[in-house]
Amino acid sequence: MVGNGERHADEIPDAGVHAMRKREYTKMLAEVHRAQTLGVHLLAGTDITIPYTYPGFSLHDELKFFVEAGLTPMQALETARPTRPSSRIVENWGRVERGYTANLVLLNVISGGLSRM
Repeated sequence: MVGNGERHADEIPDAGVHAMRKREYTKMLAEVHRAQTLGVHLLAGTDITIPYTYPGFSLHDELKFFVEAGLTPMQALETARPTRPSSRIVENWGRVERGYTANLVLLNVISGGLSRM
């Protein structure tokens, strides 16, 4: 993308790619709707390992996607609030304590180096 917001010609997807992405998106909507209808417990996530996916923003996009797929706004919010034991994929997850899997890392910087936690 050019600094003024314009796109270079090689950055604009052609009509075939755009049509394919639209078909895939429509299919994903139908699959999520079917899964929800069948009682599958949906769990929202940020998928930060996917390029150009940013925590926070991507979660909001995912919640909007769930509503577009047929969930009520409350059902969509509940996917981001795991409360059942089945939502816990790893036993030692969900707390900031020694011995628990980290999804939060705190660093204490001391005069040019890092201290051990």
